[in-house]
Amino acid sequence: MGPSSDRMLTIVGVISTIVLLSSLTYEFLLHEENEVSFSIDNSDMVEDIDRIASFGPRVAGSAEENLATEYISQRFTEIGLENVKVEEFQVTGAWFVDADPDEHQILMHAQLEQGLQNGPGLPDGTAGSARIAIEETGNLNHIESFTYLGYSGANHKHDNMLTFLGNGSAEQFENIGDLTDLAIMINYDNSRSLAEIYKDSIDRNAGVVMIYSEGVETPPFRSVTVKENGETVPFPDAYNGQYADSLIPYVYISESVAMVFHDYIEQAESDSTIFASLDGFWEGNNVGTRSVQVVTGELPGKGDGEILVGAHHDSVYISPGAVDNAVGVSQLFEVATQLSELNLDSTVKFATWGGEELGLLGSQAYIESNQEYIDSLDLYINLDSTNLNPSKGLGTLGIETSDSKLVSSISKIQSSVLNNEEWNDYDATVQV
Repeated sequence: MGPSSDRMLTIVGVISTIVLLSSLTYEFLLHEENEVSFSIDNSDMVEDIDRIASFGPRVAGSAEENLATEYISQRFTEIGLENVKVEEFQVTGAWFVDADPDEHQILMHAQLEQGLQNGPGLPDGTAGSARIAIEETGNLNHIESFTYLGYSGANHKHDNMLTFLGNGSAEQFENIGDLTDLAIMINYDNSRSLAEIYKDSIDRNAGVVMIYSEGVETPPFRSVTVKENGETVPFPDAYNGQYADSLIPYVYISESVAMVFHDYIEQAESDSTIFASLDGFWEGNNVGTRSVQVVTGELPGKGDGEILVGAHHDSVYISPGAVDNAVGVSQLFEVATQLSELNLDSTVKFATWGGEELGLLGSQAYIESNQEYIDSLDLYINLDSTNLNPSKGLGTLGIETSDSKLVSSISKIQSSVLNNEEWNDYDATVQV
């Protein structure tokens, strides 16, 4: 899974301590005259992380997500939470189904070819059959060389001419015009949204759109969504659904693959008889209606206060999601366990969300269905990817709050928790 040493186990416990102590800064949370004390059970947390990650990638609507929510609801009950339930919400999801071993595998390959130019209206691959390959990449495999972005289309295409489109600005799309039979490659720098790039590519009839980022060798997963009327909308549902039936392959490639493609493009630009061509078997990605799950349980308090602690339980399709976010769920269990021993003034509800990796879809659906409860909340704490690793440049825990009055209290708490030479490489920042 992840943490294997006692030190790593303690790191997880320290982060949970900060989170737990932060939640205690609200005076209405507890009704205790004496000092509150508690200890973090690292072994239980690691066992929970291992168990959740063992289910595999927990994509929204998958059998693996079902296993995770069954386990979470069971743990909620064991901890002593009341009103434990699993709710389902229908959303537009995206999921991947790999090819069987005896079928054509999910891959792509590029080549430099010499011969005839593609002719307008010719059947897919016709021009390529009259050209001779003078250099080729071999198979570029899914996961290692490229990953699908959320809501990518899926098809098999021959003879897409490799074309570099800078950072994919609106001006660059406007200048290039029609993209029929072109494989667009973009150096993604976050200057435009993924949705804007996708929309422009489809509007101009691109065969496939590929993005890469400098320094990113392991292609990640990113979902393609649009903000409409304050809500996150999956790309197929956005723009009044006009693109739902015209999705094209949209993939994230490694930087090294992008550099090979750049070389091919430059060679083709220097010789009118040479063409940089890309063939892709971009099958396996699916888009459609899925059931996303939300698990909730609560510790009733004596007063009127309402607090919600949440963590998403789903993962991207390319990872079992130990750090993102089995760690967060395990911390949520530990916070619930510790608070269950206390005399609570406010009611504390715990929730795990599905569909987060697709665009916060599970929590958004829950909010829409429970608006009155959401409006009554005094505090929400979200736990996501909170496993620090200074050796990878990840030594700072970011704590954000919408209440400026909490900044000072939380800052003092995190300082006291980390005020030890053993934790010199770690820090926690607090901001509104």
